Amino acid sequence: LGAEAGSRNPYRVAGRVNYDFFDLEKAGAAGSNSASAANGYVYAGTNRGTKKVFAIGAWGDGQGAYKAYGADFMFDWPIMKDAITITGNLQHYEQNITATTLPKQNDIYADAGYYFDVAKIQPFFVYQKLNFSDDARKTGNQQRYGGGINWYVSGQNMKVSIYYQRIAPEVKPVTAKVKDTNELTVQLQALYF
Repeated sequence: LGAEAGSRNPYRVAGRVNYDFFDLEKAGAAGSNSASAANGYVYAGTNRGTKKVFAIGAWGDGQGAYKAYGADFMFDWPIMKDAITITGNLQHYEQNITATTLPKQNDIYADAGYYFDVAKIQPFFVYQKLNFSDDARKTGNQQRYGGGINWYVSGQNMKVSIYYQRIAPEVKPVTAKVKDTNELTVQLQALYF
């Protein structure tokens, strides 16, 4: 197979640490309607007023010239039967200069929502920023912001979401007919164990 054989690639190393200051985000925990309130890799999104969660995490991933790392947090706090949820993360990606699939970049993501238990809905707002480091790719820098509503039909086991976002490139060519883009997403999420 020659020098390009996959068995000759460097080892890939990845890891993540997370610390919960109050209640633990653990699968099947008391008060959860779902056997998968958290799967260990990502936060639940909201515990719908059943837990007091303030968590911080950090992660890293690398293989040869590819490196990625970041940090995140989740604040999910009950207010009577309702809940406020705020999450955010910072991410950095880079790989060697010849690779075009994952250019060097720094990304930001943040969202905030308020869960109303009486209606099982959660209005939310989202902000994202994609920031390329190389001058040649700066035209791809963009911000995304928007909001929507989640309807928790059956806890985390079934959720319907509708989400609008505005995608605003930092560089807007004068010849472009459309400077910013609008996007509407409708999603059905179902989980069965």
